[in-house]
Amino acid sequence: MFSKKGMTRIENNYLAVNEWIKTKSEAPVIYSETETINSVNRLNKHLQNKGYLNNEVSYTPSLNNKLAMVDYKVKLGSIYTLGKIIPNIKNEFLSKLYNNSSAESFLKVGDPLDKEIISKERDRITSLYKGEGLYRFNKSHIDFTIDTIGKKNKVDLILNVNTEGKHTNSYKFKRIFITTDYSHAKEDKPIIDSLYYKGYTFYAYDKLKYNPDVLLKNILIEPDKKYDQGVYEKTIRHLYGLNNFSNVRINILEPSDNLLNAYIFLTPKKSQSVKFSSEMSNSNYSNFSTRISSSYLNRNIFGNAEIFSMSLEGAIGLSGRVNNPKKDKNVLFNAWEYGVRMSIEFPYFLLVPNVISSISKELNEKTIFTIGLINQQNTGIEKLNINTSISYRWNSNIGNKHQINIFDNEYITNLYASDYDYLKNVNKEISKITSDIISKYGKDINEKKLRDISSDKSFIKQNYDLLKKVEDLSLVQDRILEDVFISSFNYSFTHLNVYNNVHTLFNSKIESVGSALYLIDRIVNFIRGNDQFKSIYQIKYARYVKLDFSYSKRWDLENKSQIAFRFLAGVSIPHTKLSDIPLQKGYVAGGANDVRAWLPYDLTPGFFLPVSNGNSYYPTVGNIKLLLNLEYRFDLIKNFEGAFFVDAGNVWHSFQDEELGAKSFYFNRFYKQLGIGYGIGLRYDLGFFILRLDFAMKLYDPIMGDFIFPNITEHQLNFGIGYPF
Repeated sequence: MFSKKGMTRIENNYLAVNEWIKTKSEAPVIYSETETINSVNRLNKHLQNKGYLNNEVSYTPSLNNKLAMVDYKVKLGSIYTLGKIIPNIKNEFLSKLYNNSSAESFLKVGDPLDKEIISKERDRITSLYKGEGLYRFNKSHIDFTIDTIGKKNKVDLILNVNTEGKHTNSYKFKRIFITTDYSHAKEDKPIIDSLYYKGYTFYAYDKLKYNPDVLLKNILIEPDKKYDQGVYEKTIRHLYGLNNFSNVRINILEPSDNLLNAYIFLTPKKSQSVKFSSEMSNSNYSNFSTRISSSYLNRNIFGNAEIFSMSLEGAIGLSGRVNNPKKDKNVLFNAWEYGVRMSIEFPYFLLVPNVISSISKELNEKTIFTIGLINQQNTGIEKLNINTSISYRWNSNIGNKHQINIFDNEYITNLYASDYDYLKNVNKEISKITSDIISKYGKDINEKKLRDISSDKSFIKQNYDLLKKVEDLSLVQDRILEDVFISSFNYSFTHLNVYNNVHTLFNSKIESVGSALYLIDRIVNFIRGNDQFKSIYQIKYARYVKLDFSYSKRWDLENKSQIAFRFLAGVSIPHTKLSDIPLQKGYVAGGANDVRAWLPYDLTPGFFLPVSNGNSYYPTVGNIKLLLNLEYRFDLIKNFEGAFFVDAGNVWHSFQDEELGAKSFYFNRFYKQLGIGYGIGLRYDLGFFILRLDFAMKLYDPIMGDFIFPNITEHQLNFGIGYPF
């Protein structure tokens, strides 16, 4: 017997499953010969559009009881290619514009005849003409004629441009009007405030609240200048980029022949807003974390379209890398973070010569001042992080972004001193291991012989766990608890390009840390620490140069499948010694977005292994990193996607240093030290983000120096949000 409450639960569960099946699966389709013929016609048309002009498509239906199958047979025939491209443009000005831009044409002699490429060429020519003042010109004034007479599998393409009518006239702007507080509700209300400034007329239903100079830096259309569709579109993008307006609209009217008036309507966002948000994420440092934040925004705080923001954040996470003897090992979350961050963004360059700021209105420049404080426990340490920065951002053109941080300071103080006791206990174990090695291999053992022993595979297998402690401790014990001040100057460049279903992303960054402090130190002579390391009032400051580079590419294939590739390289070069680079700024290998067959910090080229204590580890980091990822993504059913992937990479501690053995990078052997993993993935697209589950196994382990026979029991399961790259 079932209770009413139990029956209700069963009914609800049944309905939920039933609804899920209905929404995520496909309903049966009733066979229709009319629809089948339509499919044949669509397939025939598609192949013609791709250059197979003489293709033949036929079908054979097979009806069996209540099931129907249709076999389609396709004969492609020969593909037609482009012969001559013949322009037929009877306007001298338009003909000259086309001929001067012919090198940028999408149509190339010998390429397949493709309707999609022809359409892209039509759009290119239209943009070309509209960029030269032809306001009324559109792509309907362009058509192509295919000539196949006397040609075998080849066509001549005749470009026809209609040159009769007002659409070939060149237009320029006469006047430009800007309403700074427009809304549909105010349309019938009178204008209260107005200003004529630098040839522009500003209107406001209430008092003018925006500095006209700031708005004009983002309005690229100008009086007495010719109409340019590209400039028109950039103006809209730049005004939206101020993040002060919820809607930007530009209406264009013709007061007289060949003259235009532009009416710009700006709808402001709320000047003040409070936002609460939460998110789930994963990274190479945390298996899973959830974050809650609240933020306050004040727009146009000083009348120059500035944005002041303050946010409070808190996060808890699950990490297999936290060592805290004070905590219960059975707790669900063992990493946490909380902090406050304040910033103010100006839509122009501050503290720089005005000549730089006025080079071009198209830079869309910004200056950001930031200060933040974060208290965090993760990766084996509890630390307090205080950060301040001054950043300059600008765009050189579409897809190219630049950023310079001229005053990026970070102070890290480690609060978790109890770990030092653990390090001392591990040091006792090292002494015991050293005694065992000496008794086995002789008292005359030295570092070279120890490195020889470390390449003995049987020795590795027998002493694997203890060697983890030995090898990493020498690198970590002096740095895990140090306080450090990081002052840097850095420049980053990002290029994004989307062309013909190929997405390319390039990122690069160069960073100089501690150089300015060192110069000041030489002048004022900061107070030294007891060991005479470079310090500012007995707080060590970092000194190194860091270079980062990444290149990723994605090819969109048919049937919604993709091939994605990423290459990443990074190197940190200390000014004097390796300890000049803080442990927190090192590179890590392994994890859900890296080489997925290894956990974070577990992948190393040799005896550069994590110090372990049960399920907790101290960070294993490097100063050199290489990473390669290749992934094939494909649709499964409805919102589910699948993937096959291969990852390769590792981290090293320095270049060609014999004392570090396998931890040192050598050009003649680094490729033998790449950890290689492979696997399959399952993704679910929720629309606003993607849930990801990747099942990975090791193919080549650089520590063992061998390929690994597939063993499904030795795998790594990675949960992720979003694509790995």
